[in-house]
Amino acid sequence: MRTGYFAALKKLEPHEEPVAIAVGVPRWYKGRRLLALAPTRAMLKMNHEQYAAEMDAMLAKLDPLEIAEELGPNAVLLCWERPFELCHRRRIAEWLEAATGQEIPEVGFTRQETRAYAEMDPPKPKAPRRRSPMPMTLF
Repeated sequence: MRTGYFAALKKLEPHEEPVAIAVGVPRWYKGRRLLALAPTRAMLKMNHEQYAAEMDAMLAKLDPLEIAEELGPNAVLLCWERPFELCHRRRIAEWLEAATGQEIPEVGFTRQETRAYAEMDPPKPKAPRRRSPMPMTLF
């Protein structure tokens, strides 16, 4: 099992199965999804402390061994954030690692190179959309 982001799909091995764990997916993504591991839209609007508490509460209701069995050994947990940006997929990977003893690295990195959830960088703020100025007309 590994983790990755949607843009890393082309880096997966032929035997690996992508599994989206995001509430939304790219339009082109037609693969498997496991919404039990996806944050809700409301969670996405929370500050980090609230989000982390909600994620912990969500995971407390699930059995990590059952989830690992449902995912299977060839699953690659996919979400939106780039490697090393703060993302729930690493939190879930660590939750599964603690229960199964299996290492779950990020696609393109060894487990030793994969930062812990607590050490990840916050996502970069998105630049506001700029409107094109209205052309001035005389008539």
